[in-house]
Amino acid sequence: MLVFTDTFITLNVIRIIGIIALLLVFSSNIVTLVNDVVAVNHFVAAGHTNNITTSDDTATNGTIPMLNMYYIM
Repeated sequence: MLVFTDTFITLNVIRIIGIIALLLVFSSNIVTLVNDVVAVNHFVAAGHTNNITTSDDTATNGTIPMLNMYYIM
C-alpha cells in the first residue's frame, strides 16, 4: 500500500502544479489584454488617425505601402 500512496501523492502534486501553471497563463493573458486596451485608449485619446493619402510615406524596401501608419509600442 505504500507504493499506491506515494503514486497518489505524486500525481496530486503534478495536478496541483498543472493548475498553478494554468492560472499563471490565464493571468498573464489578462494582464496583456489590459495593457493593450490601455495602449489603444492612449492612442485614441492622442487623436491619431490613419489617413490614407498618396504621399512619400511609403516604405522604400517593402512591397506593402506604409501610408501614414502609427504603431503602438
